[in-house]
Amino acid sequence: LMGGGPGGKGAAVKAGKEATAAAEESRGKEEGGNEFLDKFKKAINFVEASGEMDYNLGNKSGTSAIGPYQLMWTTHKKNLKNMFGIESIEDFIGNEEVQEAYMDFLVKEEYPRLIKSIKKEYGPGGTKLTRNASQDWSEIGLIGDLTDEDLMALEHFLGHGNLGDYFAHK
Repeated sequence: LMGGGPGGKGAAVKAGKEATAAAEESRGKEEGGNEFLDKFKKAINFVEASGEMDYNLGNKSGTSAIGPYQLMWTTHKKNLKNMFGIESIEDFIGNEEVQEAYMDFLVKEEYPRLIKSIKKEYGPGGTKLTRNASQDWSEIGLIGDLTDEDLMALEHFLGHGNLGDYFAHK
């Protein structure tokens, strides 16, 4: 999305669309089902690591991103310690079980919680919207036709703070 990943800007949009398609396919099935989870993670992996499922993969631009989902160690280290007892980046690198379980947690619990906050702030009636001379953003919001799955992908690629900054800038 920011142009730094292997897939570039268009790939993030494609991943969001793939995640949305995956969600549409899984409609009517148990919410949080494995089919959606697997397809969403596959779409994220496609953008972050060109489909390579390498749990040792580091980030070529020098960030602390690790593995097939390029999870930022600096962003997630507190949760990883609390949830899995992971004390160092060395314990996280190559740890397939923890990387998969943590990504499952993000998709099933953390991203949905975070997008509720974004929708509350920038959706219709959003608490952080102000009047614009040409439109009343408080009535229509800024999220537009982005689905929950699109917003979850944006949470992953941008991070919650940057996503909020993006909508605040709009």
